[in-house]
Amino acid sequence: MIAEFESRILALIDNMVDHASDDELFAGGYLRGHLTLAVAELEGEGEHSAEAVNSKVSQSLEKAISAGELVAAGPNSGAGDVA
Repeated sequence: MIAEFESRILALIDNMVDHASDDELFAGGYLRGHLTLAVAELEGEGEHSAEAVNSKVSQSLEKAISAGELVAAGPNSGAGDVA
């Protein structure tokens, strides 16, 4: 189940490439990395739920924002900006 969930999300990211802005492409690549890492960690822990993937990716992104690797997106914030 977790592999199918990951594949669907990655396909959505890949499908935006033809029409995405530079910021959207950056965000997609960045999210892709966090997703792939989260899935690998969860598979190693024997966890196979979509909820666990969502939680793990959210935690990973929050950690990146807290570490200053990424600026949190908000209205008119320039979502792809890096700190």
